[in-house]
Amino acid sequence: MDDIEKMIGEGRKRFTLLYSISRDACDPDIFHQRCDNKGPTVTMLYNLKGSVFGFYSCIDWKSEGNWKADRKHFLIQLNYLGNKRYTKCLTKGATTEILWEKAKGPWSEAIKCFSGKTLVPNNNVFTLNGNMDRFTSNLYDTCGLSASDINNGSMEVTDLEVYSVADGERPTNQDIECPWRTQPQWNTEYSPYRLRSTTGSFLDFKLCDTPGLERSQGIDIHELHFLLDGNVPENYDQ
Repeated sequence: MDDIEKMIGEGRKRFTLLYSISRDACDPDIFHQRCDNKGPTVTMLYNLKGSVFGFYSCIDWKSEGNWKADRKHFLIQLNYLGNKRYTKCLTKGATTEILWEKAKGPWSEAIKCFSGKTLVPNNNVFTLNGNMDRFTSNLYDTCGLSASDINNGSMEVTDLEVYSVADGERPTNQDIECPWRTQPQWNTEYSPYRLRSTTGSFLDFKLCDTPGLERSQGIDIHELHFLLDGNVPENYDQ
């Protein structure tokens, strides 16, 4: 977030996850339901080979079926083959950078992500049906890089995430570490969270946030056995 904030260069920013293909399904309809009319966004892809890249758009996503100019649009590269590589590739001011089309997921001149029917992962890997064939020196300041220098010549990813970008300070540890007793809305249901390594791949464990263990409310102690066995559904409310 700090790196992308510096690339945008307009002061402090707050990032909110709107959409994730590993959580919400790789489906254009779901993407538009969650991301349309949300203002500026960052789309990030986590490559199977340890590369992390994406793009920033300062205009809304919509489902109207037209290309739209976005003169603040740029490509982002944060990792390549698991190693840090900080690259910002600006558009050269072309008039067709972002595509508003209901049948397509995040779709820009730099990175066409996916389109059509729901894409089903294989062993937690999504083979996106988009490409980077328009990432050329005619349209972008490529910093001397080719498309394969960004995505390793592959559109296989472990995840794709879209974040809204708003002005303002991000929460600090002090802001989020409030006593649970004064913030009961934080713990009214069971929510599992997957963690990623620095290479972008998912780790073999989850953090699970549950309601408190109390006599009169919260998850029942006997339900812990089902939770540990992975048999409690997300958003379970006791």
